Amino acid sequence: MATGPRTGLDEFMDDVKRVRKMAFVAAGGLLAIPLGVGLAGFSPPWPPGPGLTVMTSLVELVVLVVVFQLLHRAERSTANKVVVASAVLVFLFSILHLVLNAAFVYPIPNNDNRVVMGCGLTDNARLILKGDGQTPTDECPGEFTQLLSASQYEPEKIWTRFSLTGIKAALVLTWLGAFASLASMVGVFVSFQRRQPAQPEGPPAPTEPPETGDTAKPKVPRPAKRKAPRAAKPETVAPQASGTSNKPESTARPVPDKPNPATAAAMAEARESGRERFETPEGLFDALESGPGPKENARKPS
Repeated sequence: MATGPRTGLDEFMDDVKRVRKMAFVAAGGLLAIPLGVGLAGFSPPWPPGPGLTVMTSLVELVVLVVVFQLLHRAERSTANKVVVASAVLVFLFSILHLVLNAAFVYPIPNNDNRVVMGCGLTDNARLILKGDGQTPTDECPGEFTQLLSASQYEPEKIWTRFSLTGIKAALVLTWLGAFASLASMVGVFVSFQRRQPAQPEGPPAPTEPPETGDTAKPKVPRPAKRKAPRAAKPETVAPQASGTSNKPESTARPVPDKPNPATAAAMAEARESGRERFETPEGLFDALESGPGPKENARKPS
């Protein structure tokens, strides 16, 4: 069955199929990280149950979608900046979360539960401290061991609701910020490497070490290349008018050939007879063609 020409939608679907596998691999790895970290006791105590894990997975998914949508064709310089900035944010959020977790999260003895402490005591907590002969302070979270045991580990009876809400929000935001930065870093890395050509397989060709000392071979100079002589350009002869000879006209006077002995004797006889016009071979030939001279006629027998 013949198919029509490919459209931009077809290319988009092909791109989605190629990206989907890498996105699932990246997202699957990231979604498994919060579960392992939560089991180690670093996740915030609030919200309880699987709510925080679901929220973290949704934030990572949103970050991956934004990264693949906006930075899937980013240049190397832009990708490097985003990866470095995301890595810095991962470390900052992680350190801040660990500090807050150590200062405001208290594990209940002989129990796996943990409670979040606040930063401002309620009026009832201050009265309890004064009744025990202690002076309430404004330190965060303050002297909380006796107060927690007396309140059956209910932090709402010791610290104000506003302070508890602020500490819980700070713990959740630092947690989500760390994993969102991690998702951004991994997403940009995967998106950029997807467009890079694969390296050829196989070991690299061995390179010979440079020769030094006695092992160095003398360099033989190469003979210089000789240039072939250029062919002489043929002389172009201007066309001549019809009826004229193609022979070039000579301006030099022709040199007469050396006369033979008979011609020389005839020339000498002509000089004696006073015929000086026979000095040239042309004149002599004219005289010979016209007939013999008087002396030759006298010598001939009748």
